[in-house]
Amino acid sequence: MNTNSIPAPPLPSQIIQLYEKAELLIGAVSAFGPSFISLENPISSLGFLASFPKFQEEKGPRVLHNPEVGVRINLETVEASYLVKLEHEKLQDSYRLEFDFTHQARGLSFHFLPGRSHLQDFPLFIRSLKQKEISLTELQRNREGIDEDFNICSCCQEKAISRGAYPERHPISVILMHLSAQKDQELIITAHSKHAEIVTDFKKCPYPIFADDGSGLVSLSLANKLLQLDLRLVHGLRLNTTNIDGKDHTELEVYDIKGKHNLTLSTPGSSSFSSWKHVCENSPQLSQANRTH
Repeated sequence: MNTNSIPAPPLPSQIIQLYEKAELLIGAVSAFGPSFISLENPISSLGFLASFPKFQEEKGPRVLHNPEVGVRINLETVEASYLVKLEHEKLQDSYRLEFDFTHQARGLSFHFLPGRSHLQDFPLFIRSLKQKEISLTELQRNREGIDEDFNICSCCQEKAISRGAYPERHPISVILMHLSAQKDQELIITAHSKHAEIVTDFKKCPYPIFADDGSGLVSLSLANKLLQLDLRLVHGLRLNTTNIDGKDHTELEVYDIKGKHNLTLSTPGSSSFSSWKHVCENSPQLSQANRTH
């Protein structure tokens, strides 16, 4: 089993609050080349490196999408925008464009990376924006109360602690370990939220990494793609077979403790359904009410 303490990201060295429309900021993203796009929801973070991501407007109020990349953004719920400069010990500085949404701080971000993104023109772009430099304390104060508060009963708290202590025993972890042992078994991951949706695929599922600090984090990382999932907050699973572009898929929907659909794991074919169902139905980490349907 692969366990470690998943490292925390570097702290920002400079934070700039931006006073521009989100459409303008996201429209400028493609000018700086590849960026690491990441969506966060209450239980997970999913991201991947995208080359020159250009977005189109959908019919409807302030919705942008890029079907080739697999990203859809609802700008109606943007609360604030920030540009964060990050210092790395062994790398050049990088920049992250962050968007806060209703009920989700840093719900979507674009990370511009040295050596990949075109950062030589970035300072000029920054100076052209309406802005105000703020401290980390001010940023934390601005984000207080944005994220949804999970007020759970003592029984659910005990189960969450157990899931955090033994993340490798969770049925999602067992399924991921099983997938990683198979050759050429594709894993498709979709992260859902009110503010955005992104989808990416692992052509070959990597072996999951489990945090050993009680945080319940399980991580998948391969070829500039990253999933982090907090198993403490996973409260229910729903197993289905579905048809995508004329082909059967086995699909596992992941719900948080408020019953909201946050993540979908799917793999081509229906042959995995029986084994995934067996794993979920025989897991001590799922209550009887939250087994597969």
